[in-house]
Amino acid sequence: MTDARRFLTSLVGRPLRTVAGRENRILGVGAQAVLVGTTRSPAGQAVPIAWVQAALDRFERDREIEISVQSVRYRSAFIGGVLRELPGAEVVRSASPPRIRLVDRAPTTTGSRPAVGMLLGCVKIKCEQRGPAKDLYRSPLWAGRRAHAEASGYPWLILSAAHGLVEPDVELDPYDLALGDLTALERRGWGEDVVSALERQFGTLDGMMFEVHAGAPYRDAIAPGFAIRGASLEVPLDGLALGSQLAWYHAHRQPATTPLVARWPTATPADVRAALRALDTAPSCVPACDWPAAAPRIDRPGLYAWWVNAVGAAYLSEGLGQAIAAGRIYAGQAGATKWPSGKAGDATLASRIGSQHLRGRIRASTFRLTLAACLRRPLGLKRLDPLRLETESEEALSFWIAEHLAVAVHPVDDRDPLSDLEHLVLAQLDPPLNLEGMQTTDTRAALSKLRSGLAN
Repeated sequence: MTDARRFLTSLVGRPLRTVAGRENRILGVGAQAVLVGTTRSPAGQAVPIAWVQAALDRFERDREIEISVQSVRYRSAFIGGVLRELPGAEVVRSASPPRIRLVDRAPTTTGSRPAVGMLLGCVKIKCEQRGPAKDLYRSPLWAGRRAHAEASGYPWLILSAAHGLVEPDVELDPYDLALGDLTALERRGWGEDVVSALERQFGTLDGMMFEVHAGAPYRDAIAPGFAIRGASLEVPLDGLALGSQLAWYHAHRQPATTPLVARWPTATPADVRAALRALDTAPSCVPACDWPAAAPRIDRPGLYAWWVNAVGAAYLSEGLGQAIAAGRIYAGQAGATKWPSGKAGDATLASRIGSQHLRGRIRASTFRLTLAACLRRPLGLKRLDPLRLETESEEALSFWIAEHLAVAVHPVDDRDPLSDLEHLVLAQLDPPLNLEGMQTTDTRAALSKLRSGLAN
Protein backbone atom coordinates (compact mmCIF):
# COMPACT_ATOMS: atom_id res chain seq x y z
CA MET A 1 0.00 0.00 0.00
CA THR A 2 1.14 3.54 -0.76
CA ASP A 3 2.21 5.58 2.26
CA ALA A 4 0.22 8.82 2.04
CA ARG A 5 2.75 11.10 3.74
CA ARG A 6 5.67 9.98 1.60
CA PHE A 7 3.56 10.17 -1.56
CA LEU A 8 2.32 13.66 -0.71
CA THR A 9 5.89 14.79 0.03
CA SER A 10 6.92 13.66 -3.45
CA LEU A 11 4.21 15.93 -4.91
CA VAL A 12 5.14 19.12 -3.03
CA GLY A 13 5.22 22.10 -5.39
CA ARG A 14 3.81 20.23 -8.39
CA PRO A 15 0.47 21.29 -9.86
CA LEU A 16 -2.24 18.69 -9.28
CA ARG A 17 -5.30 18.56 -11.53
CA THR A 18 -8.66 17.71 -10.00
CA VAL A 19 -11.12 15.59 -11.98
CA ALA A 20 -12.73 18.90 -13.03
CA GLY A 21 -9.37 20.20 -14.31
CA ARG A 22 -8.75 22.81 -11.59
CA GLU A 23 -5.27 23.24 -10.17
CA ASN A 24 -4.33 22.43 -6.58
CA ARG A 25 -0.80 22.65 -5.19
CA ILE A 26 0.70 21.05 -2.09
CA LEU A 27 2.50 23.75 -0.11
CA GLY A 28 3.80 21.55 2.70
CA VAL A 29 3.34 18.24 4.49
CA GLY A 30 3.22 18.13 8.27
CA ALA A 31 2.89 15.38 10.83
CA GLN A 32 -0.91 15.17 10.63
CA ALA A 33 -2.04 17.37 7.74
CA VAL A 34 -1.08 18.53 4.27
CA LEU A 35 -1.32 22.23 3.36
CA VAL A 36 -3.12 22.68 0.01
CA GLY A 37 -3.18 25.87 -2.01
CA THR A 38 -5.91 26.70 -4.55
CA THR A 39 -6.90 29.77 -6.56
CA ARG A 40 -9.42 30.62 -3.85
CA SER A 41 -7.05 29.84 -0.95
CA PRO A 42 -3.51 30.55 -2.19
CA ALA A 43 -2.14 30.59 1.38
CA GLY A 44 -3.37 27.03 1.81
CA GLN A 45 -5.87 25.02 3.81
CA ALA A 46 -5.09 21.94 5.88
CA VAL A 47 -6.34 18.50 4.83
CA PRO A 48 -5.85 15.58 7.25
CA ILE A 49 -3.37 13.05 5.89
CA ALA A 50 -5.59 10.30 7.35
CA TRP A 51 -8.28 11.19 4.80
CA VAL A 52 -5.81 10.82 1.94
CA GLN A 53 -4.48 7.54 3.35
CA ALA A 54 -7.99 6.10 3.64
CA ALA A 55 -8.77 7.01 0.02
CA LEU A 56 -5.44 5.54 -1.19
CA ASP A 57 -6.07 2.29 0.65
CA ARG A 58 -9.60 1.92 -0.79
CA PHE A 59 -8.47 2.87 -4.29
CA GLU A 60 -5.63 0.35 -4.35
CA ARG A 61 -7.85 -2.34 -2.86
CA ASP A 62 -10.95 -1.82 -5.02
CA ARG A 63 -9.12 -0.33 -8.08
CA GLU A 64 -11.92 2.21 -8.55
CA ILE A 65 -13.30 4.97 -6.34
CA GLU A 66 -15.98 7.64 -6.50
CA ILE A 67 -14.72 11.21 -6.06
CA SER A 68 -17.33 12.90 -3.91
CA VAL A 69 -17.69 14.28 -0.39
CA GLN A 70 -19.78 11.26 0.59
CA SER A 71 -17.09 8.88 -0.67
CA VAL A 72 -13.78 10.49 0.34
CA ARG A 73 -14.93 13.29 2.66
CA TYR A 74 -14.38 17.04 2.48
CA ARG A 75 -11.74 18.27 -0.03
CA SER A 76 -12.64 15.38 -2.31
CA ALA A 77 -11.43 17.34 -5.35
CA PHE A 78 -7.89 17.56 -3.92
CA ILE A 79 -7.92 13.89 -2.91
CA GLY A 80 -8.97 12.99 -6.43
CA GLY A 81 -6.08 15.05 -7.79
CA VAL A 82 -3.70 13.06 -5.60
CA LEU A 83 -5.13 9.73 -6.75
CA ARG A 84 -4.71 10.80 -10.38
CA GLU A 85 -0.93 10.91 -9.78
CA LEU A 86 -0.76 7.18 -9.12
CA PRO A 87 0.60 5.08 -12.01
CA GLY A 88 -2.26 3.65 -14.07
CA ALA A 89 -4.92 5.97 -12.65
CA GLU A 90 -7.42 7.45 -15.09
CA VAL A 91 -10.65 9.44 -14.78
CA VAL A 92 -13.90 7.74 -15.84
CA ARG A 93 -15.38 10.67 -17.77
CA SER A 94 -18.81 9.11 -18.27
CA ALA A 95 -19.49 8.60 -14.56
CA SER A 96 -21.45 11.03 -12.41
CA PRO A 97 -20.22 11.66 -9.74
CA PRO A 98 -16.81 11.25 -11.36
CA ARG A 99 -14.76 8.15 -10.63
CA ILE A 100 -11.10 7.21 -10.94
CA ARG A 101 -9.96 3.70 -11.74
CA LEU A 102 -6.70 1.83 -12.01
CA VAL A 103 -5.89 0.49 -15.45
CA ASP A 104 -3.29 -2.17 -16.14
CA ARG A 105 -1.18 -0.87 -19.00
CA ALA A 106 0.75 -3.85 -20.23
CA PRO A 107 3.92 -2.56 -21.86
CA THR A 108 4.68 -3.77 -25.35
CA THR A 109 7.89 -5.52 -24.47
CA THR A 110 9.69 -8.35 -26.16
CA GLY A 111 11.34 -11.21 -24.31
CA SER A 112 12.79 -10.08 -21.00
CA ARG A 113 13.30 -6.49 -22.07
CA PRO A 114 12.49 -4.16 -19.15
CA ALA A 115 9.48 -1.91 -19.42
CA VAL A 116 11.10 0.74 -17.24
CA GLY A 117 14.52 2.34 -17.20
CA MET A 118 16.06 5.27 -15.36
CA LEU A 119 18.17 8.07 -16.84
CA LEU A 120 20.33 10.25 -14.58
CA GLY A 121 21.78 13.56 -15.71
CA CYS A 122 25.43 14.27 -14.97
CA VAL A 123 26.45 17.08 -12.61
CA LYS A 124 29.23 19.63 -12.82
CA ILE A 125 31.29 18.70 -9.74
CA LYS A 126 33.53 15.72 -10.53
CA CYS A 127 36.49 13.84 -9.15
CA GLU A 128 39.90 14.88 -10.40
CA GLN A 129 40.93 11.43 -11.61
CA ARG A 130 39.62 8.81 -14.03
CA GLY A 131 37.10 6.34 -12.65
CA PRO A 132 33.75 4.60 -13.16
CA ALA A 133 31.12 7.06 -14.34
CA LYS A 134 28.90 6.36 -11.32
CA ASP A 135 31.75 7.44 -9.02
CA LEU A 136 32.96 10.37 -11.14
CA TYR A 137 30.26 12.84 -10.13
CA ARG A 138 30.32 14.50 -6.72
CA SER A 139 27.40 16.46 -5.25
CA PRO A 140 24.47 15.85 -2.89
CA LEU A 141 22.16 15.98 -5.89
CA TRP A 142 24.09 13.22 -7.67
CA ALA A 143 24.19 11.14 -4.49
CA GLY A 144 20.41 11.42 -4.25
CA ARG A 145 19.87 10.52 -7.89
CA ARG A 146 22.19 7.52 -7.74
CA ALA A 147 20.78 6.15 -4.48
CA HIS A 148 17.24 6.42 -5.86
CA ALA A 149 18.20 4.65 -9.09
CA GLU A 150 20.09 1.85 -7.36
CA ALA A 151 17.23 1.24 -4.93
CA SER A 152 14.66 1.07 -7.75
CA GLY A 153 15.89 -2.25 -9.13
CA TYR A 154 15.52 -0.93 -12.69
CA PRO A 155 18.37 -0.58 -15.17
CA TRP A 156 19.85 2.91 -15.06
CA LEU A 157 22.13 4.88 -17.32
CA ILE A 158 23.85 8.25 -17.22
CA LEU A 159 23.21 11.20 -19.53
CA SER A 160 26.64 12.77 -20.01
CA ALA A 161 26.98 16.09 -21.82
CA ALA A 162 30.39 15.01 -23.12
CA HIS A 163 29.81 11.29 -23.80
CA GLY A 164 26.07 10.87 -24.42
CA LEU A 165 24.58 7.68 -22.99
CA VAL A 166 26.97 6.05 -20.50
CA GLU A 167 26.87 2.81 -18.51
CA PRO A 168 27.47 3.43 -14.78
CA ASP A 169 30.59 1.23 -14.68
CA VAL A 170 32.27 2.64 -17.79
CA GLU A 171 35.43 4.54 -16.84
CA LEU A 172 35.62 8.20 -17.82
CA ASP A 173 38.15 10.98 -17.47
CA PRO A 174 36.96 14.17 -15.74
CA TYR A 175 35.46 16.73 -18.12
CA ASP A 176 34.09 20.24 -17.91
CA LEU A 177 31.04 20.46 -20.17
CA ALA A 178 27.35 21.02 -19.51
CA LEU A 179 24.63 20.49 -22.09
CA GLY A 180 23.74 24.16 -21.79
CA ASP A 181 27.19 24.97 -23.21
CA LEU A 182 26.13 23.49 -26.58
CA THR A 183 24.18 25.26 -29.29
CA ALA A 184 20.53 24.33 -29.89
CA LEU A 185 21.54 22.36 -32.99
CA GLU A 186 24.24 20.50 -31.07
CA ARG A 187 21.78 19.65 -28.28
CA ARG A 188 19.32 18.21 -30.79
CA GLY A 189 22.09 16.06 -32.27
CA TRP A 190 23.16 14.96 -28.79
CA GLY A 191 19.57 13.98 -27.94
CA GLU A 192 19.14 11.93 -31.10
CA ASP A 193 22.43 10.14 -30.41
CA VAL A 194 21.24 9.27 -26.89
CA VAL A 195 17.88 7.93 -28.06
CA SER A 196 19.57 5.91 -30.80
CA ALA A 197 21.94 4.44 -28.22
CA LEU A 198 18.97 3.48 -26.04
CA GLU A 199 17.37 1.82 -29.04
CA ARG A 200 20.53 -0.22 -29.65
CA GLN A 201 20.59 -1.22 -25.99
CA PHE A 202 16.93 -2.15 -25.47
CA GLY A 203 15.69 -2.84 -28.98
CA THR A 204 12.45 -1.09 -29.90
CA LEU A 205 11.53 1.59 -27.38
CA ASP A 206 7.83 1.42 -28.18
CA GLY A 207 5.84 1.21 -24.93
CA MET A 208 8.82 1.74 -22.65
CA MET A 209 8.80 4.32 -19.88
CA PHE A 210 11.95 6.05 -18.68
CA GLU A 211 12.06 7.91 -15.39
CA VAL A 212 14.36 10.88 -15.93
CA HIS A 213 16.30 12.65 -13.18
CA ALA A 214 18.07 15.42 -15.07
CA GLY A 215 17.84 19.10 -15.86
CA ALA A 216 15.50 20.53 -18.48
CA PRO A 217 18.15 20.79 -21.25
CA TYR A 218 18.75 17.03 -21.06
CA ARG A 219 15.05 16.18 -21.00
CA ASP A 220 14.19 18.57 -23.82
CA ALA A 221 16.94 17.13 -26.01
CA ILE A 222 15.69 13.53 -25.80
CA ALA A 223 11.93 14.15 -25.71
CA PRO A 224 11.39 14.41 -29.51
CA GLY A 225 13.17 11.10 -30.15
CA PHE A 226 11.12 9.39 -27.44
CA ALA A 227 7.85 10.68 -28.88
CA ILE A 228 8.73 9.43 -32.38
CA ARG A 229 9.59 5.98 -31.04
CA GLY A 230 6.52 5.57 -28.80
CA ALA A 231 8.42 5.80 -25.51
CA SER A 232 7.40 8.00 -22.61
CA LEU A 233 9.26 10.11 -20.06
CA GLU A 234 8.34 10.42 -16.40
CA VAL A 235 9.89 13.36 -14.53
CA PRO A 236 8.92 13.02 -10.85
CA LEU A 237 10.90 16.12 -9.81
CA ASP A 238 9.73 18.41 -12.61
CA GLY A 239 9.52 22.01 -11.44
CA LEU A 240 11.07 21.41 -8.01
CA ALA A 241 13.81 23.74 -6.75
CA LEU A 242 17.13 22.23 -5.69
CA GLY A 243 16.26 22.14 -1.99
CA SER A 244 12.97 20.40 -2.71
CA GLN A 245 14.73 17.88 -4.96
CA LEU A 246 17.12 16.98 -2.16
CA ALA A 247 14.19 16.68 0.22
CA TRP A 248 12.41 14.38 -2.25
CA TYR A 249 15.42 12.07 -2.50
CA HIS A 250 15.75 12.09 1.27
CA ALA A 251 12.08 11.22 1.72
CA HIS A 252 12.28 8.39 -0.84
CA ARG A 253 15.54 6.89 0.36
CA GLN A 254 15.07 3.46 1.90
CA PRO A 255 18.11 1.25 2.59
CA ALA A 256 17.71 -2.28 1.30
CA THR A 257 18.57 -3.83 4.66
CA THR A 258 16.74 -1.51 7.05
CA PRO A 259 13.20 -0.17 6.54
CA LEU A 260 12.54 3.45 7.31
CA VAL A 261 11.65 3.87 10.95
CA ALA A 262 10.85 7.56 10.67
CA ARG A 263 9.80 9.99 7.97
CA TRP A 264 11.39 13.30 7.20
CA PRO A 265 8.88 15.93 8.41
CA THR A 266 8.61 19.00 6.22
CA ALA A 267 8.55 22.66 7.13
CA THR A 268 5.47 24.75 6.42
CA PRO A 269 5.44 27.94 4.32
CA ALA A 270 4.94 29.87 7.57
CA ASP A 271 8.12 28.28 8.97
CA VAL A 272 10.05 29.36 5.89
CA ARG A 273 8.71 32.92 6.01
CA ALA A 274 9.67 33.27 9.67
CA ALA A 275 13.18 31.95 9.01
CA LEU A 276 13.73 34.25 6.04
CA ARG A 277 12.62 37.23 8.09
CA ALA A 278 15.08 36.40 10.89
CA LEU A 279 18.00 35.64 8.58
CA ASP A 280 17.39 37.89 5.58
CA THR A 281 14.78 40.65 5.53
CA ALA A 282 14.91 41.72 9.19
CA PRO A 283 17.97 40.11 10.80
CA SER A 284 19.20 41.07 14.25
CA CYS A 285 22.92 40.50 13.77
CA VAL A 286 25.22 40.06 16.76
CA PRO A 287 28.87 41.02 16.13
CA ALA A 288 31.10 37.99 16.60
CA CYS A 289 33.26 39.92 19.09
CA ASP A 290 30.16 40.44 21.30
CA TRP A 291 28.71 36.92 21.08
CA PRO A 292 26.37 35.90 22.65
CA ALA A 293 25.34 39.46 23.73
CA ALA A 294 21.57 39.72 23.30
CA ALA A 295 21.13 36.73 20.97
CA PRO A 296 17.70 35.24 21.82
CA ARG A 297 16.97 31.65 22.91
CA ILE A 298 20.32 30.21 21.77
CA ASP A 299 19.96 27.24 24.11
CA ARG A 300 17.85 25.48 21.48
CA PRO A 301 18.20 24.27 17.87
CA GLY A 302 17.75 26.58 14.90
CA LEU A 303 19.19 28.26 11.84
CA TYR A 304 21.94 30.85 11.68
CA ALA A 305 23.42 33.16 9.01
CA TRP A 306 26.88 34.71 9.01
CA TRP A 307 27.41 38.23 7.65
CA VAL A 308 30.71 39.88 6.68
CA ASN A 309 31.66 43.56 6.69
CA ALA A 310 33.28 45.36 3.75
CA VAL A 311 36.87 44.87 4.95
CA GLY A 312 36.28 41.18 5.60
CA ALA A 313 34.68 40.80 2.17
CA ALA A 314 37.84 42.23 0.60
CA TYR A 315 39.93 39.59 2.40
CA LEU A 316 37.65 36.81 1.15
CA SER A 317 37.68 38.17 -2.40
CA GLU A 318 41.47 38.24 -2.41
CA GLY A 319 41.79 34.68 -1.17
CA LEU A 320 39.15 33.23 -3.49
CA GLY A 321 40.03 35.20 -6.57
CA GLN A 322 36.28 35.86 -6.83
CA ALA A 323 34.27 38.92 -5.81
CA ILE A 324 32.52 38.53 -2.46
CA ALA A 325 30.22 41.38 -1.45
CA ALA A 326 29.68 42.59 2.10
CA GLY A 327 26.58 40.91 3.53
CA ARG A 328 25.38 37.39 4.18
CA ILE A 329 27.95 34.76 3.16
CA TYR A 330 26.96 31.50 4.87
CA ALA A 331 23.99 29.83 6.58
CA GLY A 332 23.36 26.55 8.35
CA GLN A 333 21.53 24.71 11.11
CA ALA A 334 22.27 23.43 14.59
CA GLY A 335 20.60 20.44 16.22
CA ALA A 336 18.36 19.03 13.47
CA THR A 337 16.94 15.52 13.80
CA LYS A 338 18.79 13.12 11.50
CA TRP A 339 16.61 11.39 8.93
CA PRO A 340 15.72 8.66 8.09
CA SER A 341 17.15 7.31 11.38
CA GLY A 342 15.08 9.72 13.49
CA LYS A 343 18.02 10.33 15.82
CA ALA A 344 17.65 13.67 17.57
CA GLY A 345 20.49 16.14 17.25
CA ASP A 346 22.08 17.44 20.41
CA ALA A 347 23.64 20.69 19.19
CA THR A 348 22.23 24.12 19.99
CA LEU A 349 22.83 27.51 18.47
CA ALA A 350 25.02 28.32 21.47
CA SER A 351 27.24 25.26 21.08
CA ARG A 352 27.47 25.41 17.27
CA ILE A 353 28.32 29.10 17.05
CA GLY A 354 30.22 29.62 20.29
CA SER A 355 32.14 26.36 20.63
CA GLN A 356 32.65 25.32 16.99
CA HIS A 357 32.59 28.47 14.85
CA LEU A 358 34.14 31.08 17.12
CA ARG A 359 36.52 28.98 19.22
CA GLY A 360 36.70 25.64 17.42
CA ARG A 361 39.02 23.95 14.94
CA ILE A 362 38.65 23.58 11.18
CA ARG A 363 38.43 19.79 11.58
CA ALA A 364 35.18 20.14 13.55
CA SER A 365 33.55 23.06 11.74
CA THR A 366 32.64 23.25 8.07
CA PHE A 367 32.29 27.00 8.42
CA ARG A 368 35.79 27.46 9.89
CA LEU A 369 37.18 25.14 7.19
CA THR A 370 35.53 27.29 4.52
CA LEU A 371 36.92 30.51 5.99
CA ALA A 372 40.39 28.98 6.41
CA ALA A 373 40.39 27.92 2.76
CA CYS A 374 39.53 31.47 1.67
CA LEU A 375 41.94 33.19 4.07
CA ARG A 376 44.89 30.81 3.97
CA ARG A 377 46.87 33.07 1.65
CA PRO A 378 45.70 36.53 2.83
CA LEU A 379 46.30 35.66 6.51
CA GLY A 380 49.30 33.37 5.96
CA LEU A 381 47.60 30.45 7.75
CA LYS A 382 49.89 27.45 8.19
CA ARG A 383 48.68 23.86 7.72
CA LEU A 384 50.15 21.04 9.83
CA ASP A 385 48.41 18.12 8.14
CA PRO A 386 44.98 17.38 6.55
CA LEU A 387 42.27 19.47 8.22
CA ARG A 388 44.67 20.80 10.85
CA LEU A 389 46.15 24.26 11.24
CA GLU A 390 48.91 25.37 13.55
CA THR A 391 47.59 26.70 16.86
CA GLU A 392 48.66 30.24 15.99
CA SER A 393 46.77 30.03 12.69
CA GLU A 394 43.58 28.83 14.39
CA GLU A 395 43.89 31.77 16.77
CA ALA A 396 44.44 34.16 13.86
CA LEU A 397 41.31 32.80 12.17
CA SER A 398 39.28 33.31 15.38
CA PHE A 399 40.56 36.87 15.66
CA TRP A 400 39.61 37.58 12.01
CA ILE A 401 36.06 36.25 12.64
CA ALA A 402 35.72 38.50 15.70
CA GLU A 403 36.87 41.52 13.68
CA HIS A 404 34.79 41.10 10.54
CA LEU A 405 31.74 38.87 11.07
CA ALA A 406 28.31 39.05 12.67
CA VAL A 407 25.67 36.35 13.05
CA ALA A 408 21.86 36.29 12.93
CA VAL A 409 19.95 33.39 14.50
CA HIS A 410 16.50 31.84 14.17
CA PRO A 411 15.74 29.50 17.11
CA VAL A 412 13.10 26.79 16.65
CA ASP A 413 11.27 24.59 19.13
CA ASP A 414 10.97 21.45 16.98
CA ARG A 415 14.11 19.71 15.72
CA ASP A 416 12.25 17.30 13.42
CA PRO A 417 11.49 19.57 10.40
CA LEU A 418 14.71 21.60 10.81
CA SER A 419 16.64 19.78 8.05
CA ASP A 420 13.85 20.43 5.60
CA LEU A 421 13.64 24.06 6.72
CA GLU A 422 17.38 24.47 6.15
CA HIS A 423 17.13 23.10 2.59
CA LEU A 424 14.21 25.38 1.73
CA VAL A 425 15.86 28.48 3.22
CA LEU A 426 19.24 27.82 1.59
CA ALA A 427 17.55 27.38 -1.77
CA GLN A 428 16.17 30.93 -1.46
CA LEU A 429 19.12 32.67 0.22
CA ASP A 430 21.81 31.01 -1.95
CA PRO A 431 24.72 32.08 0.32
CA PRO A 432 27.93 32.25 -1.76
CA LEU A 433 30.10 30.16 0.60
CA ASN A 434 27.65 27.26 1.09
CA LEU A 435 28.64 24.25 -1.02
CA GLU A 436 26.55 21.20 -0.14
CA GLY A 437 23.38 20.90 -2.19
CA MET A 438 23.92 24.24 -3.94
CA GLN A 439 24.18 25.06 -7.62
CA THR A 440 27.74 25.26 -8.92
CA THR A 441 29.14 28.76 -9.47
CA ASP A 442 32.61 30.05 -10.22
CA THR A 443 32.92 31.12 -6.58
CA ARG A 444 31.93 27.68 -5.28
CA ALA A 445 34.24 25.93 -7.74
CA ALA A 446 37.14 28.08 -6.51
CA LEU A 447 36.19 27.41 -2.89
CA SER A 448 35.98 23.64 -3.45
CA LYS A 449 39.48 23.64 -4.88
CA LEU A 450 40.88 25.64 -1.98
CA ARG A 451 39.13 23.42 0.59
CA SER A 452 40.56 20.29 -1.01
CA GLY A 453 44.02 21.80 -0.45
CA LEU A 454 43.35 21.79 3.30
CA ALA A 455 41.67 18.39 3.38
CA ASN A 456 44.17 16.33 1.33
